[in-house]
Amino acid sequence: MLITQELLPEGDLGLFQAMHFERIALITKLHNAAINKESQNIITLLQELLNTTNKHFSYENEQMKSAAFQEYHRHKFEHDKELLELESIMSFYEMTQDADSVAAYLEDSLTPWIVEHVESMDLQTVAFLKENSS
Repeated sequence: MLITQELLPEGDLGLFQAMHFERIALITKLHNAAINKESQNIITLLQELLNTTNKHFSYENEQMKSAAFQEYHRHKFEHDKELLELESIMSFYEMTQDADSVAAYLEDSLTPWIVEHVESMDLQTVAFLKENSS
């Protein structure tokens, strides 16, 4: 199953949610390119997804750190792991041109990770940030 906006848990996530929706749109484009074996688009979209994900995670990390969020290191660790996985799938694709592996990663790894991460970490983080904003 591929990530959609409807799969994300409900909650007021503000800018975090807007960034999630931006990533979902990119993931959908990338998935379509992988299904259709559009080699050049896959490379371009993987790079764009990596850049967008890095920007999103950097923003979240900055917000958590500046608010002295107690779970900052645990949350950041999850971000770092996901970035490494995305970089790995990108390298794997560059070596093998295996578009099916990209589609499988998006469906079987990235989608469940995003849903779980938003449910378990982002909702908690946003609640803390709202409670502790000045």
